[in-house]
Amino acid sequence: MKFKYRIMAIMTTLIAVTSAVYIAYIFQSQRTLLLRGIDERLFEAAEFARRVLPADYHDRIMDASSVTPEAFEKTVRFYNEICDRLGLQYLWSVLFIDGDVRFTSATSPGKKPKHEGHAGFFEKHTDPHSFGRAARTMKPDYSTFHNKWGHGRMVLLPALDSQGRVYIFGASMDLAAVDEQLREILWSSTEFALLMILITVLSALGVAHWISSPVTRLKIFAENIADGRWESDLPAKSVPEMDSLTLSIRSMRDTIREKMRELEEKNALLVKVNTELDQFVYTVSHDLRTPVRAVSAFADFMKRDSWEKMDDTARAHLEKIMEGAVRLNGLIDDLLDLSRISRVKNPYNRVRMEDLVREALGRLEYEISRSKAQVHVRPDLGEAECDAVKITQVLVNLIGNALKFVPREGERAPVIEVGRKDSAGETRYFVKDNGIGIEPKFFERIFQMFVRLHPSGTYEGSGAGLSIVKRVIEDHGGRIWVESAAGEGATFFFTLPPKTPPAGAR
Repeated sequence: MKFKYRIMAIMTTLIAVTSAVYIAYIFQSQRTLLLRGIDERLFEAAEFARRVLPADYHDRIMDASSVTPEAFEKTVRFYNEICDRLGLQYLWSVLFIDGDVRFTSATSPGKKPKHEGHAGFFEKHTDPHSFGRAARTMKPDYSTFHNKWGHGRMVLLPALDSQGRVYIFGASMDLAAVDEQLREILWSSTEFALLMILITVLSALGVAHWISSPVTRLKIFAENIADGRWESDLPAKSVPEMDSLTLSIRSMRDTIREKMRELEEKNALLVKVNTELDQFVYTVSHDLRTPVRAVSAFADFMKRDSWEKMDDTARAHLEKIMEGAVRLNGLIDDLLDLSRISRVKNPYNRVRMEDLVREALGRLEYEISRSKAQVHVRPDLGEAECDAVKITQVLVNLIGNALKFVPREGERAPVIEVGRKDSAGETRYFVKDNGIGIEPKFFERIFQMFVRLHPSGTYEGSGAGLSIVKRVIEDHGGRIWVESAAGEGATFFFTLPPKTPPAGAR
């Protein structure tokens, strides 16, 4: 969402919420005020209805014959007149007697001269539970009702007669007129709120444009700088604070441009040096291979032609020459592999890691068979986007080391596990063995070039394998580490994050 629209949305939301709170407050306060006035009128009416009857009226009521029909009808007519004058719905009284609630006075529904439809004297009330709270508390009870008698408000005034029986005078008022008045208040408040929202939207549009225009220009200016369009500029034609920010960004642009120029020069020099170094390693490795092959060939000729004529000392010397030639040839191969990592850029593809592991195991088939190793590959290796050729070489080196570094004594067969773990939001691949293990103090050193932790005659190899593995993994943007202890085997972990491959790899 654009900046100015966010400002408009925020301002409109604030005024809308404020308006809603305002409407709710006005409605509730007016409703409370109206009900308070109605409650006061009902209380006065119920008190008046109680006072117009004799003080011992309820003391004398024992059954349906306690009050004559003529006296009861006279009370009904009087109550009807009070209701007409005060705008009430009903006036009545009831008496709790023998577990029932009995009418002791009443009002006609229509308030007409014939006074028909009102409750009869000593008639049972059909909803006695509505008087329960007032009878328990013996205090005036106000409530709003929705029932067969309509929607209204009533008050109940409880008291005790001389016999300790509860009698209650009640008064009620129809709330239809109040509801209509509240609807008018709600509608007028809503109209006012909608008008305020409209004014706010129009004001927000102007304010948002005034605020967002310089910010938008500044954003475009910053994007041009980020894209390397250093010639772009931004005139200082806004509020003072924005002018100051513009000048700061200009200064930042000039500084970044100068630093970028210096960085490009250093990168160009670094690329040139690395290229020359890789070419040097490649050339020297090839140049060294020819004399090494010659030494190895002549030593082999001497062994075939003159072995029987040599004494033990000469034979030992010849064996040393041949072993040295083999080791030197291995070092040259490792140098070429190291040079090839930087020079060769293979395409990145989405591959099944299990396929790469099977390819690596195929290359090591002879070594696995010779060492009688058990290799377990977990089935849930998943997929990764990588240089399949180089990652296969990583697996060959790691599994090859697991086959190689096993205790000499006891002829223990290697047990190797290749799998995957998802931890801390990243995928970790691992190669685990039951070999001789590595002391923690050597965890960093083993990844250095041509570092060996054992004498050359103990375990074969030049010490370049893990260095090559580390460079491949880091070229992929991942990391590699080992967890181990001396004599307890080792587990090598590496990650292949889903990042964009280096330039030239696609």
